[in-house]
Amino acid sequence: MNIASTIVFVVIAVLLGVMSNARNLTWNDAVSLWKDAATKSPAKSRAQYNLGVAYKDAGDMPLAARALLEAVRLDPNSPEGRNNLGNVYFISGLLDEAAAQYKVSVALFAENAEAHYNLALIYRIQGRYTEAAAHFGRFADIAGPEYRLEAAQARRFVKEYGARD
Repeated sequence: MNIASTIVFVVIAVLLGVMSNARNLTWNDAVSLWKDAATKSPAKSRAQYNLGVAYKDAGDMPLAARALLEAVRLDPNSPEGRNNLGNVYFISGLLDEAAAQYKVSVALFAENAEAHYNLALIYRIQGRYTEAAAHFGRFADIAGPEYRLEAAQARRFVKEYGARD
């Protein structure tokens, strides 16, 4: 390899390193990663959804709601989008808005264990125990093994407050 080739190789390696470092700065956390993706692909519901989840995980509920509302606008038939928008509303104390999103999520995908559980929690808080028992029961029936403890608690609630519909 001659000197000119070596210089070209080193220059390319340095440029690639600088570009990689710039990208790492842009993507230093989930919010910046998904904000970049959503900016570059504003019509993609997945980028908006992931940005909303990142904001939620960072504790910024207003920005999480904004991104998730956009994700749901772009893909109104996303049970995950509806469930996570419901979670943001729930955390924000907007129980009726959260329940509305969970209901849509369950209507879109009846096997959505998380949405059933979340809806049951709201009904329990609101004192609507029969409705809570129905959703806790459905959750217990379809929840995966990662929800073993929650399913056991749900079954106890159903036993105490009523039969499943």
